[in-house]
Amino acid sequence: MKAHFKGWSLVVLAVLVVMLALVPGLPQETGLMAQDSPLTPTVTPTFTITPDPLTPSPTPTKEKRVVNELRHPQPGDAVAGTTAIIGTALTNLFNRYDVHVSPAGMENWQWLATNIQVIHDDVLYQWDTTAFDDGYYDIRVRAIDDSGNYTESFIRWLEVRNANPPTPTPDPNAPPGFVSPLVLPTPTPTPDARRQSPGGLGFYAPDAGAVIRGETAIFATAVALPDSPFARYELHFSQAGVENWVWLYTGERPAWQEAIYYWDTTQVADGLYDLRLRVVFKDSNYDEFFLRNLSVANTSKPLLAFVPPAGISNPRSGTTIHGVVTFMGTVPAQDLLRWELYWAPGESEQWQFLVTSEKPVDNGVLARLDLSQLPFGLYDFRLRVVRTDTNYTDYEIVGLRLSDD
Repeated sequence: MKAHFKGWSLVVLAVLVVMLALVPGLPQETGLMAQDSPLTPTVTPTFTITPDPLTPSPTPTKEKRVVNELRHPQPGDAVAGTTAIIGTALTNLFNRYDVHVSPAGMENWQWLATNIQVIHDDVLYQWDTTAFDDGYYDIRVRAIDDSGNYTESFIRWLEVRNANPPTPTPDPNAPPGFVSPLVLPTPTPTPDARRQSPGGLGFYAPDAGAVIRGETAIFATAVALPDSPFARYELHFSQAGVENWVWLYTGERPAWQEAIYYWDTTQVADGLYDLRLRVVFKDSNYDEFFLRNLSVANTSKPLLAFVPPAGISNPRSGTTIHGVVTFMGTVPAQDLLRWELYWAPGESEQWQFLVTSEKPVDNGVLARLDLSQLPFGLYDFRLRVVRTDTNYTDYEIVGLRLSDD
């Protein structure tokens, strides 16, 4: 019986092995099939991933340097209204950043804002300058880590100027403002390099040839240029045409269309004088500008070099005009906010706007007008000079006769 039972046991064991080999899902190496033939290659399956054309590629992330720096506005800039403070406020183990303001050079810091968000090369704070008096301020951004340590970055000598806002640079992508179809384009006048530069450096007031008495404010711009950091400015005077320069003042902070010096003219004899402004940069190079023929008249009648009066100098009232007419005139720089030119049918007072500008004109072209678009008849023209206090003076020429000859 034992031998018979042993035979049946071997049969049952063989059947179990075969059944296990046929069970789905079990690896074929199980049991007696574990040994692979060395002649059978192992094939690794490959997969091709086709990107979904509707799924956009991720935008690369800006490199976030661990740095605390401010890039706008620049030291010495003039600002008004709400001004964006732009930069990066990062430090290791970043916790938050604080924004402070102080009167320039006083280190009397006043808190403006706190932010726990990481800002990289973007707007750190929108500063509402209308809550502050016009004047000069410093801005500080302090990036603070988890231990309370911090790094600081500064913008020095920002001028808040809401009473006389700086002229913004026009957006080249923005549509132009309204200009009458009567106005023809005129060449952009080249600034007198002896008085002002295309970049804005130089004298702004008083006007060349002006009569001055007592203490006189000298308005000018002396700031850095894009590739030339500002160092200082120097102001000198000389008798007109002599070039024998005498030092008046040296300033070490930037100035933007503001009084850089109050000249006590009672300290010199009455007569004609020239002023020289030298803007010196940190590489010791400099730009020079000249204000000519200022007539000091404290105790005697002024000596006058020719200065055309403000207003329209050509054409004159009562003359006959036709076709394209060039309007000449003078708009003084002192206290200028803007000037405007209008036309109206003769004696109607129905004034219609033509063109406006914020730039002074020294006996130059105000506008070129194609008057052939108007019916023949009498016309009046008005030049309105608006000052920084919003008061204005009108200069009119009347009775211009438009004809076809």
